[in-house]
Amino acid sequence: MSEAIKKISEKDRERVIQSIAKAVEKGSNGRYDVSYTIEVPGQKERVVRAKGLARFNENGEAYRLNGTLEDITYEASIKKELAENNNSLEMAIEIAELGVYHLDLTSQKITCSAKVLELFGLKQQCVDPEEMLQRVFEADRPLATSLLKGHHREGSARGEDVMFRLYNATENKLSYIHTIARFQFEGDKPVALRCIMQDVTEQTEARSRMEEMVAARTAELAEANANLKRSNSDLAQFAYIASHDLQEPLRKVSIFAQMLEQSLGKTLDERSKAFLDKIMRSTRWMTT
Repeated sequence: MSEAIKKISEKDRERVIQSIAKAVEKGSNGRYDVSYTIEVPGQKERVVRAKGLARFNENGEAYRLNGTLEDITYEASIKKELAENNNSLEMAIEIAELGVYHLDLTSQKITCSAKVLELFGLKQQCVDPEEMLQRVFEADRPLATSLLKGHHREGSARGEDVMFRLYNATENKLSYIHTIARFQFEGDKPVALRCIMQDVTEQTEARSRMEEMVAARTAELAEANANLKRSNSDLAQFAYIASHDLQEPLRKVSIFAQMLEQSLGKTLDERSKAFLDKIMRSTRWMTT
């Protein structure tokens, strides 16, 4: 017995000894059921489950232990992996501030995580859907009713992805709750509903503010563009009017220059003639 005890992992040894000691105590039912790790130098650790029954004499003293030893290494490794995955999932849910809501469609029993209770302002773990629906903003209540009561719609496949609002009467404000719901089936029949809920109020309000800013900026740009078009139109109209108003004075300047050239005739010296030619060329250029 002592040799067998030595092969038990140190972390399990005391627990196994206590389990056997309890089984052989006077007045006990003699049963023991304990799992532990065996460590043998040069070999891989094994996890075993020991189950048995102590035999007692007429004085109530144990004189024999009968039992079985089952290798559950594989099962133990799977259980450990599942526990680790579950811990990782719980950590991720906590970090992401997610709430979990579970509805048994057969018993209609509801269980909620602490985060869901916090979101809905509830205190007890098992709640009535009607109590939760009272916290939902009235306009969103039909959608939330279908979800929280587990109404499976044909064509909704395995679940829903919805957004509804909660109304806080004390603070007079709305909270936006994003919910992903998935049904659990037995055959074609939905038997349970599990929801993941997240408060996305900050994100929703930030997006709304951003959309308002974009809309306001778009309106400002549209107004600026309209003003620019109006300014260009006014400038074009001014240029046309200014050009038209200059036509008549320029035409007269040209006519008088020609008359002056004809009147003076051969008496013009070369320098004066060059001046008149320049005046007439300039007026023709400005009127074309």
